[in-house]
This record gives sequence, structure tokens and C-alpha cells, in this order.
Amino acid sequence: MEAMSFLRHATDRDLVYQKMKETFHYRQKMLHDPVQSADILQMFLCFLDKKGLVLQDFLLMFGAETASRFLEKWNISFKDKIIQEARVLKETPLLKKTSEICPE
Repeated sequence: MEAMSFLRHATDRDLVYQKMKETFHYRQKMLHDPVQSADILQMFLCFLDKKGLVLQDFLLMFGAETASRFLEKWNISFKDKIIQEARVLKETPLLKKTSEICPE
């Protein structure tokens, strides 16, 4: 896929956002495929270093009204549940890298 090849080497922020928008439906199919879902962050590394891409996907999935609530401060009651779920994740090199970037 041309857009994916472009994304591996792109540095222009606006073009990255455009190509990520173009590949949204492809990533959604990957996300719902049990075999491919683990590879999304490896195939789309720009999620790790380009702020706002997750919000853009959230906007494409749920629309502007719901997406605007994505950045609201969430109730802290979720914190313990999220940490509990994170502790049982299978460790991968990418997960390890992410945990080093964002320590608890």
C-alpha cells in the first residue's frame, strides 16, 4: 500500500495526518483482526511520535461531539482497572519501549 510506504519515511506532519486519515479503514480492519491487531503500532510507528493521531482516529470513529470528550479529565475510578489490565498484558518489545517512555 502506497500510503503505508510513505508513512514509514514521512516527516511532514500535515502529510502524515492526511495519509493516516486515508488508511483509517484499513487500520480498523487490522484492529478487529486477532492476528493483525498486535502489529498496528509496528506498522504505523507515527502513532508513537506524532501527537494527535489517536484523537484524529477517535474523531473519525465517533464524530466531533464524542471526540471532544476524549480529552476531558476522566474519573479516577478507571485508574485501578486500567493498571490491573495493563499488568496482565503480554510484554512485547514495543510495549517495553512504551513503558520506558511513559513510566508509571
